[in-house]
Amino acid sequence: MSELVWFPDRGYGVLDHPPIEYGPDYFQIVRRKSESVPGLALNGSRCQLVEKYWHGDILDVGVGSGAFLERWGLERGYGYDVADEPRAWLGERGILRDPHERRAEDLPPVFTCFDSLEHGTENDARALLAKCRQLVFVSVPIFERAEDVLGSRHFKPGEHILYFSEPGLIRFMKESGFLLLERNRMEEAYGREGVGSYAFYRA
Repeated sequence: MSELVWFPDRGYGVLDHPPIEYGPDYFQIVRRKSESVPGLALNGSRCQLVEKYWHGDILDVGVGSGAFLERWGLERGYGYDVADEPRAWLGERGILRDPHERRAEDLPPVFTCFDSLEHGTENDARALLAKCRQLVFVSVPIFERAEDVLGSRHFKPGEHILYFSEPGLIRFMKESGFLLLERNRMEEAYGREGVGSYAFYRA
């Protein structure tokens, strides 16, 4: 049983030794969600957010079904995922880029972390962000305190490791070398209650 450790002074919590579970049907499940009407609209809005600040190559971290990358354009996008099926999907298209195995200079300067930053440990997140040279876009569930996490639909011990308050996320990103550029709750329009979207730039 994983235990949530919340740090009030930092504004975020961490699951202690969480089991990460990506079942054999993971790819198809997220694919069906992304092909729904809300899923299509959501990826459209994510593209609009990124395009306010950037039009070149990106690295999409945690591609899920690959739907966002397809909407963005595979000719200007690369991806990374820890699950086998998304990695195979990326490999078949020649756009798999593992940020842990490449220098920052060999990766796109802009990262998108939609529904993915919370899936890694604190060290994982900081190591990933260290490879990003310009901009990073994040969507993540937001909580005020530990009690809000435990009763939330976004409390997913088999998937999510990091749990942020908004000040905690902004502080975490600042400690990782990034300052806030934009924040909004656009994803709530698509039934994603409590999810915030953020753009950060390399300080």
